[in-house]
Amino acid sequence: MDATQQFSFSFPSLKNSEILHLLADIGIPFTEEELLEPAKHKDAVRNLFILLIDATMGIQEQELFTPAPEALARRAELPYPEMHEESLGELKFIKTCIRLMSICGISDFGMKDLFNPCSKRLRRHLSAAINFLRFMEDKAPLYAELNKERQTNVQALNLAKEEHITLKAQLDQAQQEHEQDWLATQEAEKECAEIELEITRQNKLQASIRQENNTLKKIINDLMDKIATTTLALQETKAEEQKMMSQVVKSPDRLKRDLKDVTVALESLKKETANEERKITLTKKKIDNLARAKVELLQALEKLEELQMETTKLHELEEEVQAVRKRLSTSAKETNELIEQAEDMQRHITRTEEKIAHQRKQHAVKMEAAHEALETAQKELLNVEKERREGMSRVNAAEAASLALEARIAQDREMHRADLLNMWNEYKTLERFMLQKDSEIMKAIGCE
Repeated sequence: MDATQQFSFSFPSLKNSEILHLLADIGIPFTEEELLEPAKHKDAVRNLFILLIDATMGIQEQELFTPAPEALARRAELPYPEMHEESLGELKFIKTCIRLMSICGISDFGMKDLFNPCSKRLRRHLSAAINFLRFMEDKAPLYAELNKERQTNVQALNLAKEEHITLKAQLDQAQQEHEQDWLATQEAEKECAEIELEITRQNKLQASIRQENNTLKKIINDLMDKIATTTLALQETKAEEQKMMSQVVKSPDRLKRDLKDVTVALESLKKETANEERKITLTKKKIDNLARAKVELLQALEKLEELQMETTKLHELEEEVQAVRKRLSTSAKETNELIEQAEDMQRHITRTEEKIAHQRKQHAVKMEAAHEALETAQKELLNVEKERREGMSRVNAAEAASLALEARIAQDREMHRADLLNMWNEYKTLERFMLQKDSEIMKAIGCE
């Protein structure tokens, strides 16, 4: 059972004159005849509830009879929607009246009270509505103050949410940049692997060229030795020939034959020398090619070292990005925790407001009960005064009951003041806690 059902009869039943006077004060026209015979003035009663809804709930007549878009969409799905053009607005009006009476403490309000009202129930309904209006007027400053604090907290929460969205966007951007850097790092590592393969291939080629170069050097040295030996042998042969020429009798045929043999030997030696020179030239070209290959290999090694340095820088940059990502993740987590704490504080504020409203209703019930008891005691006192003939003892008893009742009222007032003071202290404690949390949130998001 909710609070409105539990205290459905907590409000005082006002007299007709009081009801008409209070309605006139709030600008709602209604006559005594309409109050006594509401069944004959159904339009006036209907207009009365329209004005009460406007005064208490802030819903004007045009808005009150305008169906919601969802209701219009459902009406369009009916077989004959034109038959329900006015029924939706009327149904919304009836539901709003039931809701208003439920808030005022009337749980049995229905369509009969609108379309076939009776004086007794209408008086009860108007007493409840006027009691609710009085309560609204009394508590409006406190509600405005609490609502102002709530709006401030909601604004701080919205700022924290916006800051969280901004940080999340920055985190997403950093992640995208990290992914791009990671792809670039992968491409650089791939290029480095290809360069390493090329360097390995060049090293193997250099080793084979070096081996071939050593072999060619040995061949060249052997050829040079052979050339030197052949040259010495040729010189010795020439010297021997000169020596022999001086000793041998010259015979033309023999001389021609020896000369021919020497010429043939010389031509053969020239051919061998030319072949060896060509081999030497080819070997020099190979040596030059090997030198150029060595220079290119050194250049490739320098580029590899540069690429390795760039790779090292990319790894360092990747580590920095990972660190920034961790910091952003930690900041986002702290922001989420602060937002959750702010939402918990908001829920605590809502529960505190509900508790305050419940305490106020309980106090209003106690005050109304005490007021009714006081009125009953006063009536009894009047009856005692009228029946003075029954004795002063009965009068004294009634006065004692009245004094006890007044003491009870004073005690209830003191208890109410103590309750209000406790609630005010709780509210101030909650306010300090919220201000501290707001400061922590602002520091966490870097606004201070």
